[in-house]
Amino acid sequence: MLKKTLILGIIISSLIMLTAIQAIAAENEIIDDLDDVVNVDNEQFSDKQNIDIKQITYNRNGKTVTLTLTVKGDIENRGDIDIFRLDSDPDYIEEIEEKYGNDEEALLAFLFSLDFNYTVYQFKIETKDNIYNINYVNKEILVYDEYSVGLLDGNYDVDGSDLTVSFELLDDGDKLSNITVSTSETKGVDLISEEIGEEYYDSASGECNDEGSNNDNDKKNDNNGNGTSNAAILLLLVIVILIIVIAAVTYFIRR
Repeated sequence: MLKKTLILGIIISSLIMLTAIQAIAAENEIIDDLDDVVNVDNEQFSDKQNIDIKQITYNRNGKTVTLTLTVKGDIENRGDIDIFRLDSDPDYIEEIEEKYGNDEEALLAFLFSLDFNYTVYQFKIETKDNIYNINYVNKEILVYDEYSVGLLDGNYDVDGSDLTVSFELLDDGDKLSNITVSTSETKGVDLISEEIGEEYYDSASGECNDEGSNNDNDKKNDNNGNGTSNAAILLLLVIVILIIVIAAVTYFIRR
């Protein structure tokens, strides 16, 4: 009877530890429903797997934030990122203005030459003090924040259904608060004939659990003086339970 009770206790403790570990892993994950891509008329489509968001994972190491978008199908590389430079890159805008000046006809010809048939993956990272935006189109990336002038450095990697992007926060004392990822596909757009074509969208968002910088030499406490994250508390709970189980096993073996 005693052995059965001990075995049952170990099983229950193991389940508690597994649940805690899963909770820790899930803290930095945003899950989205599949087959929920819509068009401009809000009709759902299940065959747009290249932009059908499955999940977003994120983590932070000091000032570096890394996000991975996973779609149902494969990440598609198609289109021209210059369309998005016109909205986010002041150097590019200045270059266009200098090149075409007051020549409206030449400027319109340039705009009509842009390829508006694209697949774009967009990340919006809201922090306590800032908002960062990332656009990925056809093996190119734009990273910028909404409160300063100029682009920021960023990196990307594509592996099948995964798109991983990373950048650095301007302030390592800042905290992530919310992440929104949007995907979009346009086809058949023709500015000359004013053909709108087809447009499809998906998006997912979630709040972030971020206690600030993870640097060992630059840990910041919150307003209550307690800088321990939920993940750390859960991990401590796992360790305590494990110690209790080991102590119990040792005690009954020695009896």
